[in-house]
Amino acid sequence: MNSDLAKLRIKLKEYIEIILDNYKNYIDNSIVNYLHSNNDIVKLNAQDTVSFICRDGILYLTKKAYNIFPILKNDKHYGSNLNNKVLEENYLDTNTTYFDYINHVIEAGLNEYDYFEESLLHEAMHLYGSGGSSPLKEGINELKTRELAKKTTLK
Repeated sequence: MNSDLAKLRIKLKEYIEIILDNYKNYIDNSIVNYLHSNNDIVKLNAQDTVSFICRDGILYLTKKAYNIFPILKNDKHYGSNLNNKVLEENYLDTNTTYFDYINHVIEAGLNEYDYFEESLLHEAMHLYGSGGSSPLKEGINELKTRELAKKTTLK
């Protein structure tokens, strides 16, 4: 867990810079200053949830993933399609659902770190102030995340 967090903190700092480079005219300077000065912006959330949470400038990853992935690894489809992914050219034109995403997680044989990393850019957008408290705000965050991922070839 600690090594995953350490790697994710480094990657998150990279993503924060990429987001800033692309959206600096739309981001409050106090948020920029906070994210640049705080090195502990990724933590594990021990609550009984599988959700990622961004609150008060901190990204909380679900600690429960470390309980769930050993179970997923027993699924007969786990790791059955290691190339299971949405192609970059399809980032903006896909009808995939959350259920489809979970099937991807299983078939692609993701581990906890991979699971966190695949959501990291989306969650980093939330840290910069992109809302997620309603379906519309979450959808806009996802759209802007996919546009940025396609432009920069990030996950």
